Amino acid sequence: MSVLVIKPLALGDVLRATGFTATLRQELPQARITFAVGDYAAPALANNPDIDEILPMGMLGTPRRYDAAQYVAFVRRLRRRGFDAAFVLDRSPAMALLPYFARIPYRIGLDSRRRGFPHTTRVPVDMDDNEVETYRRVATLAGLQPVDTPCVFRPTRDDVAAARRLAEEFDLDSGGLRVVMAPGGGVNPGAVVVTKRWPAERFAAVADWLVDEYGARICLVGTAPDSPSIAAMTRSMARPVTNLEGHTTFGQLGALIAGSDLFIGNDSASAQLAVGVETLSVTVFTATEPGIYGTASRRARSGCTGSRAWRRPRMSSLNASKSSTMSWPWSGGRFRSRQHKAFSTISVASAKRIGCARSFPINRSSRGSGSSSWRSATCFATSCSAFAWRIIRSVSRQPL
Repeated sequence: MSVLVIKPLALGDVLRATGFTATLRQELPQARITFAVGDYAAPALANNPDIDEILPMGMLGTPRRYDAAQYVAFVRRLRRRGFDAAFVLDRSPAMALLPYFARIPYRIGLDSRRRGFPHTTRVPVDMDDNEVETYRRVATLAGLQPVDTPCVFRPTRDDVAAARRLAEEFDLDSGGLRVVMAPGGGVNPGAVVVTKRWPAERFAAVADWLVDEYGARICLVGTAPDSPSIAAMTRSMARPVTNLEGHTTFGQLGALIAGSDLFIGNDSASAQLAVGVETLSVTVFTATEPGIYGTASRRARSGCTGSRAWRRPRMSSLNASKSSTMSWPWSGGRFRSRQHKAFSTISVASAKRIGCARSFPINRSSRGSGSSSWRSATCFATSCSAFAWRIIRSVSRQPL
């Protein structure tokens, strides 16, 4: 049996989908699992033990970055492969039509605002549904028993070796906690949402407190688009910090986080990477909602600086333990100590108060599958764009 999973982007979203592929591997051990993913998000699947093949999609799925010819060419590739089943973990009707045009007999996927009409089995989803829980419902409707693993990432041996060399070069293991912080994020080919970033001076306050109280060694990570936030945080800090911006690939970053005691960052691919390598993490949500993009993991906690994001909590993991012993010095929030060397939970009340003096409005356009021409369509069949009709004509009339 050959199974296709379609999720083109972005890095964090693709990482959230790896819990679904873990379910497929557990329930269908003999199946050949192929994951179709965009070039930008492909590193999230490197060395994944549950995936047999990564099928590159190029820029397909990225709004305004591909044309009808690229779409038709990919449909032809899928049709030649003869997949038995396809799971579409994306809300876009353009992605939903891929297995339909490829004549894959069993098609199950998300149905948001009737955009999943090409699927043989449609999974109704609401804009406020948690992403990971939605993928588990897809598995359940397919007759599979979802696994508890929310995210999977396995650094390669080369990645681990590179991370160890970085740790030795920058002397990261001297002292108490090794804490990785990512003050950037919110930039990918599909969207730019810099309001997802918590103010750099607040990150600096957290970092200084960790250094003073626990002798932590702070490492800042990110890529070129994160430079302004990293520079601002460095300027605001009163204690020494190690800047590793641009020093790691995505896999090496995963290995670096895996070898650390704690990760703190914005809602970004780095935060989801920490969940994947099972490192204790705290994710700060500003313009996005933890009830949608947060992860139900005992080693991952979410804090929110906005008020609307707490209106509809959807995950039981947001209810942290009440046995707290350590206080945040600037906000009254609390952590619970674990093995004297790391933090285990952050309470809901504490998370809501972090940075409450400055909250960002919820950017509704940044939720779901991103801003695209398909987003405003309530039914693709009745409101197709000219581009979509070109695709349909090309696939229907041209021999494959």
